[in-house]
Amino acid sequence: MTGTRLADLRAELSAVVDRIERALAAGEDTTALEDHANDLQDQIDAILEVGGAEEYEAVRRRERPQAEPPPPSDRLF
Repeated sequence: MTGTRLADLRAELSAVVDRIERALAAGEDTTALEDHANDLQDQIDAILEVGGAEEYEAVRRRERPQAEPPPPSDRLF
């Protein structure tokens, strides 16, 4: 679900950027479009931040093999 939402937001952001470029070429005000683009980018960043935090926690929860002391013949003393 998150991947689909992220793809949709990226597609919408791309379309808004295209509209901004056309508006700039026509000499029109782009303030509202830029605000919308910023809102979309904030949503994308939030999804990526949550996904990154979830991945970090998953890595932390993984079982790690316990370190074993070296055999007596490999010890320095």
